Amino acid sequence: GYGALTAAQVVTRLGITDDTQFAIPEVAPPLPPDTSRGGVNVKGVTDLLIRFGVCCNPVPGDKIVGYITRGRGVTVHRADCSNVKGTADKERFVDVEWERSTTRTYPVAIRIEGWDRDGFLRDVASVISENQVQLLALSAQANPDKTATVNATLQVTSVEQLSRVLAKLEGVRDVFSVHRDGR
Repeated sequence: GYGALTAAQVVTRLGITDDTQFAIPEVAPPLPPDTSRGGVNVKGVTDLLIRFGVCCNPVPGDKIVGYITRGRGVTVHRADCSNVKGTADKERFVDVEWERSTTRTYPVAIRIEGWDRDGFLRDVASVISENQVQLLALSAQANPDKTATVNATLQVTSVEQLSRVLAKLEGVRDVFSVHRDGR
């Protein structure tokens, strides 16, 4: 235990002559790097780092644009994002499109407003759960005017899935406003 014997000396003392049963299996070659572009293709270019704008959280089905950043690849924004509309460097925009089939999920911030009552938050969370949408974050605030504001971040696969959930949330008793948050 204190290092007086080498591994070879231990093998010799144990009388092991055929050590194939103790052979360590060969390690599989490493997988190639992930070539996924987050479900987005940059027209005419490959092998670019793709990021999504946290300001607008685009999801498949949204109209999108790509913006070439300095040192961080291409950031994908919703076409109606205020950060995109206010940009003067038009030459840094590139055409991007959603891949036809993607199984990825994307985070989307939403805001639900309604009349504050017992069980309001429970009803909102229940509708989200019933629609098999993962809830990443949820916060609620009771306002002095007897209304409640619920901010949630959902994980969705497409704008169609998001639209279905938003429509269901509009049907929750005492809800008067449901919309996608972001710029």
